[in-house]
Amino acid sequence: MHLPKEIIPVGAMVFGLLVQNYAEWRAGGPIPPNAGPVRRVFPAVNDRTRLLALVIVSVAVPLVCLVSSVIGVAWSIAAIAAALVMNAIAQLASSLLAKRIQPGALAGLIFMLPPSLWVVMTLGSQLGWVPVVIGPLLSVPLLIGIWWLADVLGRGRD
Repeated sequence: MHLPKEIIPVGAMVFGLLVQNYAEWRAGGPIPPNAGPVRRVFPAVNDRTRLLALVIVSVAVPLVCLVSSVIGVAWSIAAIAAALVMNAIAQLASSLLAKRIQPGALAGLIFMLPPSLWVVMTLGSQLGWVPVVIGPLLSVPLLIGIWWLADVLGRGRD
């Protein structure tokens, strides 16, 4: 990956994620899935857990993108971008199913989706589509782990 060429779309993607996370927090989210068997995978959620989960993601994603850019590991950035695209689409679908806009969904569609698609299209065409497929697949267990980590860190403060 050529850092000067790719820094604008990656920077825009990270900025979009941070805007989306802030909007999600301000609107009372994030909200983990609440469907029967899926709900049992996630810990009990409170405001502290939500905030910690957002902080973890808001620190980890820019850090991984920065380190990946510096050491030239573009596949991880493509995987993150694909996961963010799927996240924005999932929030839209969730909003449509719930018949109300989910926390952060509009910010995700406006600020996170376009630059993430830009990164996917740019890096996907350079690297092949394996990272683009793997990103959303890996994001599911990673997000479950982040929720549990946020829960454990939140309980340590009681």
